[in-house]
Amino acid sequence: MFVGHGTLFINDKFPRAATDDGTLKTEADWSLSPTVIERGAALGSGVVVMGGVRIGAGALVGAGAVVTHDVAASATVAGMPAPSMMRP
Repeated sequence: MFVGHGTLFINDKFPRAATDDGTLKTEADWSLSPTVIERGAALGSGVVVMGGVRIGAGALVGAGAVVTHDVAASATVAGMPAPSMMRP
């Protein structure tokens, strides 16, 4: 796996500090969204990977892409949001 400079992994789909009623969130209010990057995948510099997605084996994510959905194995994706271009 290759991870380029400045790549961000987001692990919470709703990263707010307060609840709807304005009180600060506690540990019970947070929900971890696991992310899986499979063997041989490559993420270009500045990629943002949202929580809860899987990037398949051998996939290539272009620099600056925002990954909001799963990326198939061996696919090439780029853009905001990726996968806006796919090549199997």
